[in-house]
Amino acid sequence: MDPALYDAIFRRKSVRKYRMDSLSSDAIEDISRYARAVEPLCPEIDVQFEFAEHGEIVNLLPVKSPHYILIFSERKDNYLYNAGFLGQQMDLYLSAKGVGSCWLGLAKPQEQIVKGRDGLDFTIMLGFGEAAEPLHRDDVSQFKRKPMSQICFVEGEGAEELLEPVRLAPSAVNGQPWCFYGTLSELHVGREKLSPVRYPIFNRLNQIDVGIALCHLVLSAEHMGKVVKFEFFDSEKAKPPPGYNYVVTAYIE
Repeated sequence: MDPALYDAIFRRKSVRKYRMDSLSSDAIEDISRYARAVEPLCPEIDVQFEFAEHGEIVNLLPVKSPHYILIFSERKDNYLYNAGFLGQQMDLYLSAKGVGSCWLGLAKPQEQIVKGRDGLDFTIMLGFGEAAEPLHRDDVSQFKRKPMSQICFVEGEGAEELLEPVRLAPSAVNGQPWCFYGTLSELHVGREKLSPVRYPIFNRLNQIDVGIALCHLVLSAEHMGKVVKFEFFDSEKAKPPPGYNYVVTAYIE
């Protein structure tokens, strides 16, 4: 992955107020070019990025931006994790380039954008544009996140160094629905179980959240000079802590 994304982890924030002026055509082309080069979590899943403007989007929340990145995907196993993994590379790239962005889990494109996608379904979007509020955090202390002790159950030393960038990853309502267990070389990832009340709203979003966290995990490992390979197993092979479902195993060398 692009090493410049790692530094953006410690400063990025979800920007919710934008100037509604369009970015330059050169800036949009640069962002579009980067979207074509992001690395997938699951290469076998066909994904397309589409760009939309304000007026082509319906959002249940009062966040308006001049531009949007829409992710369309095949509905295959793990496609939501893959979407989060891809989209977070865009989120960090925009932050690194001085462009505000925000995940929009409750926004949808208008029907004319969705039609004719050859089996690809709209999955999630990000809004982006020139920020009308502070673009970056000044310090890591400004992040509102769970303490490491609530997400890390890893044996051996060095886990906190690896997982601190992951702890800072964004998620729906800052829920951080992930945990890590096992060892530093065979790191298992779990996703928080949902109650029947929360399931209809957060099941989709939390899978995307975990994909976002996996993106940060790869960036952190690569910053430490390591390589990550993911494998999805049956949960019996890597039984998670109470309250979590197994997602994937990261082999880190």
